[in-house]
Amino acid sequence: MNGFMGAPEARGGASVYRRLGDIIRPGPAEALVFIEERVDTINDGSFSQQWDFDPNQPGGWVLRDKPGIVHKRGCNLAFADGHAVVQRWQDPRTVSAPRDDALMPGNADVLWLQRHSKAR
Repeated sequence: MNGFMGAPEARGGASVYRRLGDIIRPGPAEALVFIEERVDTINDGSFSQQWDFDPNQPGGWVLRDKPGIVHKRGCNLAFADGHAVVQRWQDPRTVSAPRDDALMPGNADVLWLQRHSKAR
């Protein structure tokens, strides 16, 4: 589950969503709730991302937990409005990312995940 959904506290200026009515930016059709995580990075029940993410600082983008890649370099995602899709990752670094936090400067997949997970 998206780590910003139901998180106990907001940190680093990131929004957290505790009720459906909280999901306004991004809206429910764009807000990621469930994601298939890469099996070798599963360490808890949430899909964690960079709390202090700054879209204007691509040199500092980090991929924390890794999205699944078993569906032709992609994974299943479910959104707050109830629809589901297969998202295929574009950057080869997403597909071959190491297990631990990985610096991913300018990775469009990291930006996509951040934009669909939380607001600032």
